[in-house]
Amino acid sequence: MIPICQDLLLPVGCASVAFAMFIGYALWIWIRKPARVVINKWLSGIGMCFTLYFLCVVALKSDNQWWYVFAFVCGVVTLFITLVTDKDEVFEIS
Repeated sequence: MIPICQDLLLPVGCASVAFAMFIGYALWIWIRKPARVVINKWLSGIGMCFTLYFLCVVALKSDNQWWYVFAFVCGVVTLFITLVTDKDEVFEIS
């Protein structure tokens, strides 16, 4: 994202938000110790596809912003599909 934005502000901001969410979730799991966690298996499988797509785009070293726009649009579509369909499973923590 750095060559497209021509600035470090947006990539550093995105990375900071992602890191803060990771730390917050980890602390929530460790401190609160919930008895059950809801997991969406379909969304977890789609996450692998996004990761492979990102690795392919990085390997191509493309400076075209449409590669990132396509991933963003797919992410929004995935969010809407996840909100509409019910594929959640409850995972019991013992």
